[in-house]
Amino acid sequence: MTNNKFFNPLLIVFIVFMVSLTILVNVQISNKVKEGSYIGKGYEFQNIVSFSGEGEVYAKPDMGLVSLSVTNEAKDVSSATKENTEKTNNIILFLKNNGVEEKDIKTTNFSINPRYDYLESGKRVLAGYQITQSVQVKIRDIDSVGTILEGAVTAGSNQVGNISFVVDDSEEYEKEARDLAIADAKKKASEMSEQLGVQLVEIVSFNEGNSYPQYDYDAYSEKRTLGMGAMEESYTPDIQTGENAIRSTITINYSIK
Repeated sequence: MTNNKFFNPLLIVFIVFMVSLTILVNVQISNKVKEGSYIGKGYEFQNIVSFSGEGEVYAKPDMGLVSLSVTNEAKDVSSATKENTEKTNNIILFLKNNGVEEKDIKTTNFSINPRYDYLESGKRVLAGYQITQSVQVKIRDIDSVGTILEGAVTAGSNQVGNISFVVDDSEEYEKEARDLAIADAKKKASEMSEQLGVQLVEIVSFNEGNSYPQYDYDAYSEKRTLGMGAMEESYTPDIQTGENAIRSTITINYSIK
């Protein structure tokens, strides 16, 4: 008759558990040892070479930007403000009546400054106040820029400046310039890798830089600052918009061997 005390189910479960635990601990220790062998090694060193390319396209501007200002003086703030406000409102009304939308007219400056006279004794006395109010205007009908400037001066603006011409939607030109820059960089990479005797493996990174210059127009400088009295003679300036250069610079980094 077999002795059942050697086949106690609880004893068998305990033995299986201990064996499994031992195996699991040994596996974890082995994995830690393997992980430790890589500590401090970092990434494998790669030989990298960079090539830069440039692309440039020209676009005719389709929008003008201009700053229109009214500067005036008076003995007291109230009188100076009244005169300045009336002239500025006349300018804005003229702009709206000539196709400039309200969203394209933005006040960029309103300042009040005291003006002093100095007596022979050196004493400073208040002579009055100077007020300047400026608006930036987007002129989307580029053919009307000259007419807008002439009309704004007639309406009361005695300072005209910061005239520039831009491409309103330049995304298409930016892409074209970028494509040219990438092609230029790849061409240089192919030529120089052959000259250097290295083999290009893959592109590891790249970056892009853009430049969109705006050209100021200064031929209207005769009327840029008209002082307190507006010019009686009126004329329409011949505005030349020229072309804007849209540039892209691409740098491509290759791993080599």
